Amino acid sequence: MVTREELAETNFDRSLSDTRFIDPNAGSLRTGQGKADAQSNMAQTVGSICEKGIVWVLMVVVVGTALASGAVEPWSVAIFELLVISIIIMWGVRALSERRVFLDVPVAALPMGLFVLMGVAQSLALTDGGGRTRSLSLDVEATRLAALTVFFLLVCFLAAANFLAVRKRMRFVVRSLVIYGLVMAVFALAQHFSQAGRTYWLRPMSEGISWFGPFVNHAHYAGYMSLLIPLPIALTANGIVRKEERLLFGFAAAVMGLSLIVSLSRGGMIAMAAELMFLLIAGSRWMRRVLGARDDGERQLPSERGQFKRIAALGGISLAIAVGVMMLGLEPVANRIARGNGSGSNGGESLYESRGWIWRDSVRVFEAHPLTGVGMGAFETAFPMYSKSNGSLLVSQSHNDYLQVLADCGIAGGILAIWFIGANWSAVRRGLCAQDPFRRSLVLGSGASIFGMLVHSAFDFNLQVPSTALLFLLMCAIAYAAGNGSRWTQKSRAEGERRRGRMSEGPAWGQTG
Repeated sequence: MVTREELAETNFDRSLSDTRFIDPNAGSLRTGQGKADAQSNMAQTVGSICEKGIVWVLMVVVVGTALASGAVEPWSVAIFELLVISIIIMWGVRALSERRVFLDVPVAALPMGLFVLMGVAQSLALTDGGGRTRSLSLDVEATRLAALTVFFLLVCFLAAANFLAVRKRMRFVVRSLVIYGLVMAVFALAQHFSQAGRTYWLRPMSEGISWFGPFVNHAHYAGYMSLLIPLPIALTANGIVRKEERLLFGFAAAVMGLSLIVSLSRGGMIAMAAELMFLLIAGSRWMRRVLGARDDGERQLPSERGQFKRIAALGGISLAIAVGVMMLGLEPVANRIARGNGSGSNGGESLYESRGWIWRDSVRVFEAHPLTGVGMGAFETAFPMYSKSNGSLLVSQSHNDYLQVLADCGIAGGILAIWFIGANWSAVRRGLCAQDPFRRSLVLGSGASIFGMLVHSAFDFNLQVPSTALLFLLMCAIAYAAGNGSRWTQKSRAEGERRRGRMSEGPAWGQTG
């Protein structure tokens, strides 16, 4: 028997399921939720487009600055800065669309930021009561331009560190750099042996200038190429790339190394030798144990067979470079190393004889302004004031990046430079202990590039060339992004969730033969 109360409760429950009694606001709530989902999807789409655009523009900047003779002329510097401004705009659009700002700042970016602030402080010009202008810089305008360039380089460094921490993007960037390096090396060799006397076979080369490839100075080409060589060697030697790509990567490394030697840059040859030693030692089982890597199996520390393959790959690429040099002619290289010239004449200078007097006078510039230097970018203006030379030669740089920093920015700049180098070494050390073979190989290659440039900087001024400084910072960003395990995992997972169901990423390096 059903009581009256039970019958009333049953009728009430039925009324809840009847559409006539549905809350009229429920439809609007569902509509609002749909609009929110659509806005969220739109924000993700805009953010994804901006991220891809930033990576693409970054690669265009890397390639374009080198092809524009290193971006050492005003028109090429202006284009470089405009492209970086476009990166800033896309970064801002991404932040507005997602309504949040996330910025991963590497430790190495902090001294760079302080270099920018130091350049601003040096370029401040104050006028006293007598109408005389006083500033820390001896060339205020040059210091302002140099500080602006460092700022745009810092933006590129931050963009690379933030947007390359995804496996698929990193594979794209590395492949692009290897193919780009191979194409540039082939072009440089073809232009050199054609003896056209014109760069790009169009622009006449100035008398007495040692053009090579797209660069005004053969040493700049060698420095730039030395940054590209280690990556394909590291990936090939560690068996990270697919079997069908190993031949391409090994061939690219050999051709790039051959073009570096043909450029006859002694500093570049020393840097490449240092990079090969770094790859051999830093990639060894012994070094990883020294750095504190845990021996948890073949995933972290290579087996003896893996070590043999790595040594064989390094030896094969080195042998290919040597055979290429012998086929093209060993005499110019031997003359360059022994006598400082590329011909059979008795002229030429040793590496110290050609640069030693500049180094001595650079020390005098530093001694005159030990705390804050003569001003970033003001070396060309200050050098004649302290040089004991006859002034017949225009000296724009110190031909030693370390002396250049001390002369331009004094002890304060030297401290920042040491901080920057230490921060990058910390990132490389952390990456060499990574468990992921792909990340570990990336750090090994980029770390060798960084080490080679630090060695080369003792003989030339490659980091004063914007294109070379940009590629150097890209290698620092790769080492940081690949070495930062937690950040790499988070970015890769977020990217995978965003793309899941829309496209397949394909097998990752390190998971194929």
